[in-house]
Amino acid sequence: MKETTFGSYVDDFLDGSYTVYNYDEDNEVPFLISPQIAGFQKVGPSYWNETKNNLILMVNYTSSGKGLLHLKDEEIVLEEGDLLICSNYYYHALKAIPGQKWEFFFIHMYFNDVVNSFFKNLTHQKYTIIHGFPQSKIEPVIKNLCRLMRKKTLSAKASTSNVLYSFLSDVSLFAHQRPSEPSEGPVSQLISYLENNYSTPISLVKLTKSMHYSKNHLERLFKEKTGQTMREYLYYLRLVKAEELLKNTDMSFTQIAVEVGLSEYRSLYHMIKNTYGVSPEEFRNNPEKFKNKSDNLTVTMDSSDPFTGFLKDGDNER
Repeated sequence: MKETTFGSYVDDFLDGSYTVYNYDEDNEVPFLISPQIAGFQKVGPSYWNETKNNLILMVNYTSSGKGLLHLKDEEIVLEEGDLLICSNYYYHALKAIPGQKWEFFFIHMYFNDVVNSFFKNLTHQKYTIIHGFPQSKIEPVIKNLCRLMRKKTLSAKASTSNVLYSFLSDVSLFAHQRPSEPSEGPVSQLISYLENNYSTPISLVKLTKSMHYSKNHLERLFKEKTGQTMREYLYYLRLVKAEELLKNTDMSFTQIAVEVGLSEYRSLYHMIKNTYGVSPEEFRNNPEKFKNKSDNLTVTMDSSDPFTGFLKDGDNER
């Protein structure tokens, strides 16, 4: 088993598998959707792929057989026709089931505004599984992506982005044509509020009081539904946007802090330092270093750090 800061993995790929890699995320045209890897895998019994703290969107489609999605507290069987969509920021692992074959198509793509919006609109949780997704809607996409990813021209990158945008649109349309799910009550309200207002100062205590629920009760419901605390969810939303602005704009650090809902540069400094181990200036000057070397990404939520939770208005929920 091989270890990285992003997790651990065991490669057990059978004949007929193929993967195309693209670790050169295109920052020259930030609105393009860029894949990191794509391909098709037939896996053997030893296959295991664990990941966490990686700002990548994973799409995994089971075309034949069965596999397991392993979470901290549960295991979910992925069957033929299941389309798994998951942020690699959250801990999870994919593994083979003894005695079962498993074949799947997959895409990993870098987060940007388009990808982030797609993921947030599709699910309020760490992952979603769409059952009965047609193979005809993903197999040609994977083959076309792999062909385009082998090219390094700007036109090929633009074509790749178009293919991914069309695919995400198809997935979103298919998902929303399913029968609507019942309301999730106060947790859904909280998630929607955080996603729409993370760029403004937020007091989680005042927010929960305004909904006429106790903070502890809502925190427990939120944790049960999403697998993380409200503070952690807010941290993630702001981290994704701050990383994007550091990489793709020349905004000052103070401007970026304000843009993502932090009070000052010092808050931004702690967020980037806690996550990447470097200052915002070091990150901006060499973003490629932190994108390609997995052992440089470490996310910590140190409760002794007054800037970690990014709470406002004297909110001391620690």
